Parts: sequence; C-alpha cells; structure tokens
Amino acid sequence: QAGAQVLPGLLPGTYRVDWPLSPPVPVTLAVVAGCRRRFVAGRGDILLVENFLDSIIARSSYPNYRLLVVDDNGVLPAAVHAKVEARGGRVVSFARKPPFSFAKKTNFVFSQCEAEHVILRNGDLQQRSGD
Repeated sequence: QAGAQVLPGLLPGTYRVDWPLSPPVPVTLAVVAGCRRRFVAGRGDILLVENFLDSIIARSSYPNYRLLVVDDNGVLPAAVHAKVEARGGRVVSFARKPPFSFAKKTNFVFSQCEAEHVILRNGDLQQRSGD
C-alpha cells in the first residue's frame, strides 16, 4: 500500500508495518472493564480502567475513535461515566452471572459497537505511545 512504512520492531531482527489510514476510518475502542483497583508505588491506589482511559485520552494520536466501556453489572463510578461521555463515548453494563463466559461478554461487546472497525482491549492496560 502506498505510504506504508516498515519500521524496526521491539526486538532485534523484528519489524512492524505502519499502515496509513486516509481518511482515518471510524473505530470503536471497546474497553472490557471491571472495577479492579491496584496499588502503584508513587501513585497510590488506582482504578485500573480509569487509568487506561486517561492514558488513551492523553496519548492517542488517532483522531476518529469512539470509546465504548463495558463494565460488569454497572459498578463503574459516575466519574468514569462522565469522562467517557465527555468524549462522545458511552458506558454500557454487561449483566455478569456465574459461570462467567468471556465469549458471551465479547459477543455482547460487539453487539454494542457502531463502527465497522473495533479494537477490543482489557481495562487493565495503559497506552504508552500515540500510535
């Protein structure tokens, strides 16, 4: 494809391809989240999904994404809902019942997506670079 670049990968002898998207196609960034917290030295107790959302908002260079956060049983704080909605996204609740089925939750996530292109991520990650 015209404009694609082959760049060094993370490990010696590996490569990655940077594919241009013109115009940037709409993408749903679907974040599968619980309400898990973790103690991080120097930062204290953090809500993992909120940390991930903050990193996306601060670092993403892709202009055409919409956030979709799927939590379990509606447990995310109102502040997280407000943060997502302020950027045109939404939070939806998955009625999680035992036994847990990742396949059922994933199917639910995709049923909530509006864009043709979807990136499915766990809420305990952190975006480290713009691309």
